[in-house]
Amino acid sequence: MSEIIHKLKSHKANNDQEKFNRFLKEFMPSLKRYVAIRLHYYEAKHILPKNFYSVDDTIADVYLKAYKNIDNLKDANHLKIELYRLADDVLVSYLEKENKLSSSKKVPVGQIIDEELDLIKEKLTVNGDGEPVLLSDLTFEDISYEQKAFKPKIFLFDDETQKEIAKNLEIPDFALAQETNKAFGSIYDQLPEQSRRILDLRAIGGLTYVEIAEVVGVDTAQVEKVLLTIKQKIM
Repeated sequence: MSEIIHKLKSHKANNDQEKFNRFLKEFMPSLKRYVAIRLHYYEAKHILPKNFYSVDDTIADVYLKAYKNIDNLKDANHLKIELYRLADDVLVSYLEKENKLSSSKKVPVGQIIDEELDLIKEKLTVNGDGEPVLLSDLTFEDISYEQKAFKPKIFLFDDETQKEIAKNLEIPDFALAQETNKAFGSIYDQLPEQSRRILDLRAIGGLTYVEIAEVVGVDTAQVEKVLLTIKQKIM
């Protein structure tokens, strides 16, 4: 048993959820950034109501679920993967509550990602100003969340987040290059749901390809294809 799991189980045995939560926060600080980015995106797209679902409440829910399930976790890596799975589960519960999930939820994620890859490769292009755009309005119907008459807008991050994204995607001088910055904002805004989820897990969460595959429930090869395709579009 890893020392991390041992400490967490000790906190639970002492009924000390406050220390349990504090330890998780120190163990995985990127989890809160991941949740914040995803909530921010859903709010910006009017998929979720603005300022209704908070980052802190979401994280608290994730920690509570981890607290209840800690005895079933075997090591720190297992815990890391489980925390991101739980975060996604909580976010999906918000979407279900707001009736924002399409019937594609029943389709295997691997199949959805293959369809999304085709969409990205075929329809993502650049306009006369060199900015990435879609040849037609992107919808999530039968691929992810339904967004009728979807109108893409550039979605940008702060400098610190952009640098972290660049580092995890191995894009040199990303935050300093205005054109690359602009390209990323446009591409991110237009990505289908599961592809954006994979990007967030890598770029914001800092997870490895293997860890992302376990969180999402797909092959590592599919994760590699998604991230390579996105990186090629950005650069």
